[in-house]
Amino acid sequence: MVRQLGLFFKLGAAPLVALGLIWGGLSWWTLGFKAFTTDEFVFQAAEPLPRLPPLLWFLDHQGRGFRLDQLRGRFYLLNIGFLACSVSCPLAVEAYQGLHQKLQEQKETSLTLLTLTVNPEQDSVKLLRLVWEGYGSPRQWLLASPQDIGLEAYWEQLKAMGAWVELDLQGQLRHTNRTFLINPQGLITQSFAEVPTWEVLQAALREEGL
Repeated sequence: MVRQLGLFFKLGAAPLVALGLIWGGLSWWTLGFKAFTTDEFVFQAAEPLPRLPPLLWFLDHQGRGFRLDQLRGRFYLLNIGFLACSVSCPLAVEAYQGLHQKLQEQKETSLTLLTLTVNPEQDSVKLLRLVWEGYGSPRQWLLASPQDIGLEAYWEQLKAMGAWVELDLQGQLRHTNRTFLINPQGLITQSFAEVPTWEVLQAALREEGL
């Protein structure tokens, strides 16, 4: 199955993203005002910026461990998602691919893109690596899964950070497309309602003194 999934992503990543964008747009529209207001409520309930991210351990797609509150020395743009997501994730993936391309074109090495799975029970490190390779093995984009924490406790930590995630009445996993900027001192300093455009991200980094 892993081999088949890898081939699927290598040969079908572009059609997958295109189909996901259409389906994601329609699904997000049907979520409507509830999704928007829930996301905003969770974000406003979190501590004011700047703040430390949650004290959580992760393994990235290479199997390397790190703690979220110990990220230092560079900027990180953090977004959440999961591999089976068909709502907001395809939009975030396309946006992250575009940002990574800009980072490579501009030879900007001070920022790393970081995607955290909200469904670690299904998104193993092995699968994250397979998907990462399917995206072309982007050098400045990490996919990571939490370690040593239960699912509900993990989601509560993400909510404390300001990221909405929940199961709806049909048992479907829903989450925010909100994105967070972590500065070289390890603090969350800025938040965006969605993955920022390259121009918005540049302006945010200039505010941070880059």
